[in-house]
Parts: sequence; structure tokens; C-alpha cells
Amino acid sequence: MRLSRRSVLAGGSAAAALGLLDLTAPRAAAQMPIVRYSATSTQGRRMLAIYADAVGKMMRLDQRDPRSWTFQWYTHSFPGQTSIQDIPAMVRRVYGETTSPNAQLALAMWGTCQPHYPTSSGQYLIDNFLPWHRMYVNYLEDIIRVISNQPSFTLPYWDYTNPSYQALPPEFLRPNDALYRALYRSQRNSYSNEGKPITTGRPSSALNTDSMLIRTYGGSKGFCNTLDNGLHGRVHDYTGNGNGMGSVPTAAGDPVFWIHHCNIDRVWASWNRLGNQNPSGDSDWGRTQYTFVNGRGQRVTPTIASVLNLNNLGISYDAYLLPPGRAASGSALLSATPSMVPSGAVLAKADTVGAAITLADKPVVTTVKPVESRSSLLAAAKPNSERAVFLSIGNITSHGGPGIVYDVYLGLPQGAPPTEDYFVGSVGFFALSAGHGHGPGAVSQNLYVTPVLDKLASENRSDELTVTLVPSGKPKDGTAPQIGSLELVAL
Repeated sequence: MRLSRRSVLAGGSAAAALGLLDLTAPRAAAQMPIVRYSATSTQGRRMLAIYADAVGKMMRLDQRDPRSWTFQWYTHSFPGQTSIQDIPAMVRRVYGETTSPNAQLALAMWGTCQPHYPTSSGQYLIDNFLPWHRMYVNYLEDIIRVISNQPSFTLPYWDYTNPSYQALPPEFLRPNDALYRALYRSQRNSYSNEGKPITTGRPSSALNTDSMLIRTYGGSKGFCNTLDNGLHGRVHDYTGNGNGMGSVPTAAGDPVFWIHHCNIDRVWASWNRLGNQNPSGDSDWGRTQYTFVNGRGQRVTPTIASVLNLNNLGISYDAYLLPPGRAASGSALLSATPSMVPSGAVLAKADTVGAAITLADKPVVTTVKPVESRSSLLAAAKPNSERAVFLSIGNITSHGGPGIVYDVYLGLPQGAPPTEDYFVGSVGFFALSAGHGHGPGAVSQNLYVTPVLDKLASENRSDELTVTLVPSGKPKDGTAPQIGSLELVAL
């Protein structure tokens, strides 16, 4: 499943000596946009040096300072957090009270990552994942400009969808370096800190732009959730060791977090550049506000609507991404013309009869059965199809993160070892690592499978729609990972 993508260069260059960005309002049209660069580029490596220096300074600030590294980390989540009800106790633990201005900021900011913790009414706001993290990245970038006295600083991105760059940038691997030790963390997978690709042990295609094939933004099968629980979650799971980047409460304490989320924001920007539309900002959703601090340490309350248009924020990337090609067999499903297949149409599903599929330390094999004849499901490819086919894995639950992932193979021949030919992705549990498990805390993931369906059709293996889940190790005791449903859907 090699991706037919490569970055498309964007015009423009960073403006010199920029002042602080007002991220709650559009920038003047005459201002040249700031540019974020790949961490491996000459410009990006220069930015990493500024980043390392600023992280070191932020780590030395009193944790009660809103611009300190700890305060910014805890904005995402904090050690031990399982719900928003844990926030007041954590603020009291750090401040000894909750009435000072900075303690009040902490009450408003800490543990507000979207969508990992439900609202007081029990809702998981899955469509808020991208705008909340855009705010988070933008304001951290603003803080670094002030801390470093480098007003033209821009956060670099980690371009891991390019197989050449799936190892951590070397600047994050130097614990004894006077400057770059601020970027090193021990709580990563051993191969991550050894400079090996974080995809070690699985195909490099595990980190891909497949989510960009989905044309709609919201809902469990939309672009936002697919990116969140797909590429985004995999990078967390592959980089961390069940702690650090691999766990919601500790992830933002690792400086890798920020260059990762800068790249996730780039994926969103690239999706928009293809003509895909975000939900309207003129809505209750668009008027949703979150609290952050700017580079001066002042409270700001941007709305979702204020960050939907990256151009209005005066931000661009040096290169953008493309999705894999759309021509694929699954779109001719049910013998219908591709344009006639509605988005979300269920093409095949596993008969779980209401029982969850329990995952453990051995491979699990199940079968998905077409809703129509198998021959029509595996019909030959039609070019320029309007739909892509995804394996939708629903109601994924766990009592906290199991500390491993399950690699997924479609149509793997019985008795054959796992190979890249049948690999379609990984089921990860980063979104469940905060401790919320069964019930409302369940998540879903969507894996692009059309190229493998093409292969199965070419092999006349219409009776082998098996799904094999292979654990990367032994799950932590008591976590009880499960899957509630498996469906092939047209999206």
C-alpha cells in the first residue's frame, strides 16, 4: 500500500522579525504569512535549536507560571487525570489554593484536551480535536517567540508520512547535549530513542494520509475522527512506551508532542486545500471557546470559528500533503456505479451477535461477511471513484491503555506470517490511555483497505475476507482491550 503522495511546495517565505501573533483575530491581508518548516530542512533545524533553548528555559520556570513547560503540558492533561473532575484537586496540589489569578487560569486551562475527556454532561466532542489542538500549538509557538526573543520562530513539523523521516529527528536523541537535552525523554519505546523508525516491526505505510480520502469532516466516520484515532494516535502509540507520548496524561510533557501535532495540523490544512470543507463557524460549535495564554502570559479565549481558516491566522506550511489515489475496487461495491454508492454505506460486517471481540496476547481472526454477494464486493476497480473503502472498527474499549497495538491484516492467508501485502493499519489505544474505558469512553477507528481489496480480487480470493489482529506484545494486566464491531464501509 505505497502512497501516491508527495508534498506539494507552497509559495511564500517567513516574514522577518514578526511581532506577536494575535491568534484570536485574522491577520491583516498585507502581512506575509509565517511559514512552518519540516524539522529535517535547513530552516526547520534552525527552528529546532530555538525550540530546544526555549523548552529548557520553560522547564526552569516555576510550574505555577502559565508559560512554564509544566503548565503548558498540564493544559493537555496531567498525570493521574481520568476526568475533568480531577482538575480542581490538581490545581490545589500545585498552588495550594484556587483563588489566585494563575490558579484560576489553571482551573480554566488544565486537562481540557479535546476529545479525551467528556463534558460534564458526558459528551465526547470528537469534532473539536483539530481546532483545539490548533489553538494549543499556535499559543505554544507564541510563547516560544517571547521566551526565546525570536519573533520569527515557527514550530517545525515531523514529516513521518514520508518513510525517510519516520525516525525521531536526531535533536530529540541527545540526553547529554547542553542544548538538545531539553528535547530528550526516556519514556519512549527503546527503538524510538535509538534513532530507528517508529514503525520498526511493521510496514512504513502504517503512517499515511489515508484519512484525507474522506470528504466529510465530522462524526465517527469523518475526517477529523479518522485522523485523530488513526495517524495521530498511531504516532503516539509507536513513539511512547505506554507512558510519555503513549499516554494522554503525559504525552504533552514530551517535546516531540508539539512537532507531531504541528504535522497533524498540516494534514488538516492539506485536506482543506483539496477543497474539503470544515463545518460552519457560524454555529454553536463554531462559537465554542477555550482558554489559553498568549506569549505575554495573558488569558485569551479563542473560538473554534477563529481558527478554522489557517490563512486568516497568517500561517502556512512549506509543503502540503496529498492522499493516496482514489481508483479502487471497493467503490464498485454492490455492482453499483461508484457515484451511486452513498457515503457510509455498509458493505460487509462481522457477525459478532452483540458480543465484543476480546483481544489478548495472541492473534485473533474473524470474518466480515458481505451484505451482498462476495463477487460484487470484490468487483474490479473503477478509475476516479467517488468512494474509498475503509474497515471501520467500532466500540474499541479498554480499562486504560494496554501499552501495545494490534496490527490489522485483511485477507491474510491461513497459516501465513503477517506481510505488508495484507497490512491495513493498527488498532491503537492512545485515546483510551487516560483511564476512561468501557461505555461512553469507547472510540472508533477507520482503516483504508481498498488496495488490499484490489489484491484479493486479482487473486480470486472472494471467500477470504478475514480480519487478523496481531498484538505487538502482551497487554497490561487488567486492561481488557476489546472491539465491538467490524464493518467495511464506503466513505
